[in-house]
Amino acid sequence: GYNAIKTGGIKNCVESVEAIRKEVGPGIDLMVDVHGPPWLTTRDAIALGRALEDYNLLFYEDPVAPENIDAIARVSEAVDIPIAAGERHAGIWSVKELIEREIIDVVQPDTGRAGGLSQMKKIAAMAEAHYCSMAPHDGSLGPVAEMAAVHLMATLPNFLILEHLEDDVPQRYEVMIGQPKIVDGHIIVPDTPGLGIDIVEEAIAKYPSSGNIAIPDDSNDYQYIQARQGRALWL
Repeated sequence: GYNAIKTGGIKNCVESVEAIRKEVGPGIDLMVDVHGPPWLTTRDAIALGRALEDYNLLFYEDPVAPENIDAIARVSEAVDIPIAAGERHAGIWSVKELIEREIIDVVQPDTGRAGGLSQMKKIAAMAEAHYCSMAPHDGSLGPVAEMAAVHLMATLPNFLILEHLEDDVPQRYEVMIGQPKIVDGHIIVPDTPGLGIDIVEEAIAKYPSSGNIAIPDDSNDYQYIQARQGRALWL
């Protein structure tokens, strides 16, 4: 079973969190990931954060575009919820200011994007000196990156929580032998060689990537369509 749940997005966010908290009670950690939409203003991110303060969240993730450090700082100062960010950043230098200015309470490097385990370990050490916890991002780079993070997190004093996707697509864990074993909300660290998993080449060949790069088209961009229709209509 699990002892933490993350939900996200802007639409009906407060209502969703209220319903989840009512259903699971106070003993389950809840997190909200806004995904840093570029159209959401800092003022609205603060308003949403304040509306979520009553639900005892573990953290409020990417409330504004993560590249805008001053905007994140404004949200952090105004909202009484731990702030998390870092999944889109690469290496120690891109999160240095967020950590050293103590803008964020939780840093979320992605095993692949951050530069691998060596960079992750450096980020963790820097974060520890500023009372900042580690909660690695997992999802975009697959289960092998997740298992790499499992091993590293087992060694860190400031590890908070590790993101885990439960079969969001049927083939997610088909690409490896040695599945994540979850007991009482914790992934068991494998004791077999390497990362504790073996790659299934045949499964990878079955699901070739078509890429996710598209020619920009504002007329088809959901985020900007929403922005044009009305800024943060959830208000």
